[in-house]
This record gives sequence, structure tokens and C-alpha cells, in this order.
Amino acid sequence: MTRLRVATCCAVALLAVQLVAAWPALDAALERHNATLPALAEFILPGGTRSAALAHVARTVARRAERALVALGEHDSVNPAPRQYLNRLSDLLFVLARVLNRANLDGLGGDDVYWRSQRLERDAGA
Repeated sequence: MTRLRVATCCAVALLAVQLVAAWPALDAALERHNATLPALAEFILPGGTRSAALAHVARTVARRAERALVALGEHDSVNPAPRQYLNRLSDLLFVLARVLNRANLDGLGGDDVYWRSQRLERDAGA
């Protein structure tokens, strides 16, 4: 095994250990922020205030990275820690987007952006 390969394996193992150590902090933040929010009854669209929209963008980047790791795992051996970390991170970013909408930091919003089904609205009116 080449020195570069050994160094890469060591770096990946160290990253996995650090990610596993960071999970409790992600879970604690997720639980703390989610406790302040009303339960979801409808599908939420990415958007709202600028800060919430940016959190939604960051969430999509985390999900894309998670999907890339899953695809890589179909062809090569992959430590599950980075994928699990990205999954929890994207969950936290979704919750933070909801919190940021309610914080209304830019004065332009104040609530989540809900998806409205035209079919459900039509059926309710009939």
C-alpha cells in the first residue's frame, strides 16, 4: 500500500471518528429547535425569509452529498458515518429554516411556505 493510500485511509478514519463525536451535538440542536415548532400538518416548500431560504439551499447541498455517498457505496466500501452525519445535518437545516422563518430576521416573512394542492382545494370547494 502506498504512503498516499495509507494517509488517505487514516484521514478518512479520523473524519469518521469526528463525525460520530459530533452526532450528539446535532441531535441536541435538532431536539431543542424542533421543540419550539408546531407539528407539521402540510408539506413545506423551501422559501420564506432570506435566511430560511439559504438554510433550505444548504439542506439540498447536504442531501446531494448524501446521495453521492450512497452512489459511491454501491461501487466501493464506504464508512457509514459520513452519510449518517449528512442525513442528520440536513434534518437540522430543515428545522433551522422553519425556526428562521419564525424569527423573521429580514422583516419579510414570519411563517413557513406551505404547498397548496389545487386538487385538494378544488375538492374541498365542491
